[in-house]
Amino acid sequence: MEIDLTQKTDLVLRRRREAPKKGCQFILGDIFVVGNWTVPMGFETDLVSVPAIARMFVSKLDGVEASCLHDWHYSTKTVRRKTADRVFLEMLKGVVPEYKRYAMYAALRVGGWWAWNRN
Repeated sequence: MEIDLTQKTDLVLRRRREAPKKGCQFILGDIFVVGNWTVPMGFETDLVSVPAIARMFVSKLDGVEASCLHDWHYSTKTVRRKTADRVFLEMLKGVVPEYKRYAMYAALRVGGWWAWNRN
């Protein structure tokens, strides 16, 4: 079964003016639609969660659309974790170099369980 990853709306982000809660720094300024998924306006995201040691290789802005949808999948659990991570990987195609894409995915598979179980 193929998943539709067509981005149907632009990603509109606003930086939080007040102090972030739980590391959240951005709020969706409008709905964000990818395939059959709609991330609601007002959803809070921290974009790419990058440990300090990896920040010289991966930016919070690498694949912001993929990160936003991924954060929404993790917070709502509308899909299985493995599916959420795979969608993230697929959305990074053509956005970041292949080596970085697979490194980000591998880190997610290894450490993402913590965020998944926290929600």
